[in-house]
Amino acid sequence: MFVYKFILIVCAIVFVFGALYGLQIDFSALSKKFGRKKSKKEMTLKDKVDILTNSVKPNFFKRQFIETSAFLEQTGQGEKYKRVKIMSVLLALVGAAVGFVFQNLWLVPVLVCVFACIPFVYVKSLSSKYRRRVGEDLETGLSLITTSYLRNENIVEAVKENLNDLPKSIRSVFEEFCFENEFITPNLNTALNNMKFKINNPIFHEWINALIQCSNNKDVKQILEPIIEKFSILRTVQSDLDVAIGQAKLEAILMSGITIGIIPLLKIFNKDWYQILIGTTQGKISMIIAFLVVAVCLYKIVVLSRPLEYYETETDDE
Repeated sequence: MFVYKFILIVCAIVFVFGALYGLQIDFSALSKKFGRKKSKKEMTLKDKVDILTNSVKPNFFKRQFIETSAFLEQTGQGEKYKRVKIMSVLLALVGAAVGFVFQNLWLVPVLVCVFACIPFVYVKSLSSKYRRRVGEDLETGLSLITTSYLRNENIVEAVKENLNDLPKSIRSVFEEFCFENEFITPNLNTALNNMKFKINNPIFHEWINALIQCSNNKDVKQILEPIIEKFSILRTVQSDLDVAIGQAKLEAILMSGITIGIIPLLKIFNKDWYQILIGTTQGKISMIIAFLVVAVCLYKIVVLSRPLEYYETETDDE
């Protein structure tokens, strides 16, 4: 009985701190208010090197927060980030309730973490679909602009000529480029560099770099067309990959559904097995393992659904 009470107290503390963090409560302000002093830890040489080289990697949960916030800000939905965190807290409460329904206190912290991550994983899946759509729109838009540029050798006029035909997902970026070049800075390379970082796509970045070269030497403008062709190569590889892993993803989802769905069915068709599952230590541990495996599998499916990106490895010339 003492062990169960201890686990319950720990789960309650974790949930309260998770809720405060999800609602953006300033812990530093609270600590100062109550007169608590944060102990200073001496930095090691490795810590200093990691900071200087920007190689400090955030943990899994912090990474989900960062990626979700960045995607929502990029798509102009920054105000929804707080809703995502509130939904995460509410789902964490649902996860705790499910653990109590199964009479498994060891399962509660697992389900709290799993359910709390659902909104962030959902946004990650939306991010994958958005990036894939942007890649397709870039292929169309850059092809139109490149064709016009090869004809008139004026990138600003080429963009303006095709502005109304550009897909909506990238049109605003090129509109801002035209506005900046016309009213803010007459330096074409500066305007191109500013536009470069508004779309996170390696092929787009390479296309911008090629345009900057062309602005200095128009004789090299033929390098633009091979860059556009990379979109077609990437689309072909992506299609082959989708076919290759599509069946495996479907089977993984079905097996995950069967694994979790069989638990309540046992209560209807075989009460003895159900009692063993929820009433014995071995059964409770089996449920924890089952939920963890299903959660990891579903997360991996979302990760594998991310669109491919075109990167070229650099080789040293001997």
